[in-house]
Amino acid sequence: MTEPSTNQRDDLAPNLVTVTLSPEAEDRTVYLPATDQCNEMVRDLAAAYGDLGTATSADVEAAAALLAAGYRKPRTITTVEELDTLPVEAVVRSHVGVVWEKGEFPDEPEFPFWTTPGTNHEYPASHISLPATVLWEPEAEATR
Repeated sequence: MTEPSTNQRDDLAPNLVTVTLSPEAEDRTVYLPATDQCNEMVRDLAAAYGDLGTATSADVEAAAALLAAGYRKPRTITTVEELDTLPVEAVVRSHVGVVWEKGEFPDEPEFPFWTTPGTNHEYPASHISLPATVLWEPEAEATR
């Protein structure tokens, strides 16, 4: 990756994050879009390596490529209220590993329920062990 010119850097400053790499790296500084996801990915790299001093430019470029390809860290649900806001057909994995899908009765949409694959039992959101990870949402799939 090449460094933006000084004028470009000044114009893009709010939209760039600078990552200084190890002295052994070919490119000592990498400029990435300063999105929340990119910043989080860089923080994850720092945690994995102990600090950014040992990350390579290839590592940071890989993180940027994953984000550009559409990777998003799975969302974590920590409250029943958050479960209630998920759309019908959303799929989550509970804290204990059980997969749940949100459903609703056509004539009673105000009373959504959660069910596990292969069963015909309906449970309230409060039955799900939290935190839970969102595995799929209908709206998220439609925007890809």
